[in-house]
Amino acid sequence: MMKYASTKAPLWPIFPKIFEQWNNHYVSNYQKISLKLPLSPDANHYPQAHNQTMCGRFNNHLPKMLGWAEMLGDWPEIRPSFNVAPGSKIAVFCLESSGRICGHAMRWGIVPAWSKTFDSKYATFNARLETVDEKPSFRSAWKHRRRCLIPMAGYYEWSAIEGKMNNAKAPQKQAFYISDPNVGGLVAAGLYEQWQGGESDTVLSSCTMITRAADHGLDRIHGRMPVLLTPKTGRQWMNWADDAEYESSGEFENGLAQSKQLLIDCEKPDIVYWPVDGAVGNVRNNHAGLCAAID
Repeated sequence: MMKYASTKAPLWPIFPKIFEQWNNHYVSNYQKISLKLPLSPDANHYPQAHNQTMCGRFNNHLPKMLGWAEMLGDWPEIRPSFNVAPGSKIAVFCLESSGRICGHAMRWGIVPAWSKTFDSKYATFNARLETVDEKPSFRSAWKHRRRCLIPMAGYYEWSAIEGKMNNAKAPQKQAFYISDPNVGGLVAAGLYEQWQGGESDTVLSSCTMITRAADHGLDRIHGRMPVLLTPKTGRQWMNWADDAEYESSGEFENGLAQSKQLLIDCEKPDIVYWPVDGAVGNVRNNHAGLCAAID
């Protein structure tokens, strides 16, 4: 177990009052579980759940994150929320033709170009790394290297509590908040797609967050986790050549295979997590207390 100490300089300068409250009370007064250290005995109450889909909620009250500031360009205008749900517009960073990485507001939940309407009948806010190159909703974005970075302050995940049932006789679940407070947030690998329907000239953009099998202790909470990047691996992920000559070359398929291996082997941030109130399960709830640690 490790306990965080307060920092003199706030890590989240954009939201100093929120951060000061969170840092002085929620972090300093609670013990957090480091994913690089043994889990507490209480973790045994949360059985593994390897076949579940990753839950889709995160906190987008983002700082100017340490190590990422130079890479991420202008931020798009989005609605700040401590409880972002699929279907919302989120900040997504893509590589422009100029070579700069710039931010765009996109629908969270990818809509493939072949869709008749700008929506999806299926849950497309996550794409499994193992099959991202095979599934119809994602394979075009993967093949054409429409890659993106999805920053977040942290995300929420749920785990069934062994031996406890709710009123509907379903397993009772505990919510957790997952982040990297040393950096001030997390960045996930993603894919984006552009859609244009009917006779309209309007192009709408959407995205998905790539997930992988959970490790580093997170598998005690949930079987899946986002593919989380460091600034170094983020640059590698965004390093691609978008031209027809490359796509027709013999190196193209090898390049895609190497990209998948990069996401499998990439160095991960120093993640921590702690239990939070179940109020985050209702998307109408939106306040800083959602990511506060509870006993």
